[in-house]
Amino acid sequence: MNHTFSAKNVVVAYRGGSRALRQFDLDFSGKCLTVVGGEKDGKTTLINAVSGLVNYDGEFILDGRALLKKPSGNNVQAILEDYCLLKRKTVRENVEYPLKIRSLDLTPAQNAIREFGLASYADIKAAKIPDHVKPYVAVARLSLVKRDLYLFDDILRPLSGDDKELFLRKLKEIFSKLDGIIVYATSDIDEAKFLADKIAIIYGGVIEQYGTYDELRNKPLSRKVAEYFDDKIELRPSVLREFSGRLMIRYGDDNVTLPEGSAAKLLDKRYVGREVSVAPYRGGDTLQYLILDPSTDKTIVKY
Repeated sequence: MNHTFSAKNVVVAYRGGSRALRQFDLDFSGKCLTVVGGEKDGKTTLINAVSGLVNYDGEFILDGRALLKKPSGNNVQAILEDYCLLKRKTVRENVEYPLKIRSLDLTPAQNAIREFGLASYADIKAAKIPDHVKPYVAVARLSLVKRDLYLFDDILRPLSGDDKELFLRKLKEIFSKLDGIIVYATSDIDEAKFLADKIAIIYGGVIEQYGTYDELRNKPLSRKVAEYFDDKIELRPSVLREFSGRLMIRYGDDNVTLPEGSAAKLLDKRYVGREVSVAPYRGGDTLQYLILDPSTDKTIVKY
């Protein structure tokens, strides 16, 4: 079944009027939606809002049905940054927990402990297991009960190197078995590439750009998006000119003529003759020039 998930005019505001999410809108159909953003860009707030843990205006819609604005009542499961483990209980008790509270057979939990390589930690309390083991416990537990929506908040952040790569591969395998939509928040664009059908890059509580990995990489619509794929962007002031239907800019000592036709489309003719910000962009399949409105850092020439 192809599931759908939408956010409609979602706003999360805190006391004092500051907004963690501002007019958040998207429509997703598929398996895994990844939300990519920095430390305070709103991705954790988004996960908490969908979970019903923070108040919000607007609505989230799952398979045509609006989610309730409270933690209970929706068939949703979240793994937050701290993994939500029961620290005083053993790994075995943590994995068994969702089955025990439903008075279900515990055999699937025993199988999950083996499948996730947790047998040697089964009788150790969660507070004492290594950090790289904790996400395995959390995902093993999550995998035992069917949900309509699964939420993950930057759960690979404590991992690095081989530990991260191994868990990422295990996570993708588990995602393929889950029957429901996955919303996965991360600060790592490479995680998003590996896991996601679609990616929403969020900045300052607003979606900067939404699409496939290749769409974002080859046609970034802002400096913030481009920097996920090219970390050496050096913007310089220039004046955008037009000559015989061709767009021209200057970068350093170089005069650059942009590709003809629809390959480089100026979004607003009023920028001709005005100062713009320019930088070579090497994140996509071909070298192109970012040409941005200096007041917004948004793209004014679309490739």
